[in-house]
Amino acid sequence: MVHDITIRYSTISHVGSGFTIGNGLSDSGALSQGAWNESIHDVIMTHVNAATYNGGGYLFQEANGNEVNPLHDVAIDHVTGITDSHTVAMLVFETR
Repeated sequence: MVHDITIRYSTISHVGSGFTIGNGLSDSGALSQGAWNESIHDVIMTHVNAATYNGGGYLFQEANGNEVNPLHDVAIDHVTGITDSHTVAMLVFETR
């Protein structure tokens, strides 16, 4: 279970991807007990480049693979991202 997390007033540089926020199966196949009240604000991300730094090339990836305890109440606010021209701002998906 992951909840009540705040990441703020930070600078992230020279990375292949930004944040991954997820709530899915563990490596053993067990379900998470939930994730909620997560806040990311006042963050600067520079030099996000998938090819140079071997990453997915997104600023944010949000994934939910848990139908019983879905990811909820995630706030992303006041974030500046400087990336290459192939970067995706936000990737959201549900896995089953």
